[in-house]
Formats: sequence, C-alpha cells, structure tokens
Amino acid sequence: MSIQFFTACYMGVEAQVNRYQETVYPSLTEGLRSLA
Repeated sequence: MSIQFFTACYMGVEAQVNRYQETVYPSLTEGLRSLA
C-alpha cells in the first residue's frame, strides 16, 4: 500500500463525510426545531 493510495482514499472518505454532514445535519436540526 502506497502513501498516495492511502491519501487518495482518505480524501475520498473526507469528501463523502463533508457531503453527508451538509445534507444530514441541516435536515436533522430542522426536525429537532420542529419538535421543540
């Protein structure tokens, strides 16, 4: 396993996590706000 491969995988995972946070957290906070 090369360091480039590991870095590429990490960058891909990080990008997916960022996208997940951008889509899930707003709807999550909206749901909590409607419950409160």
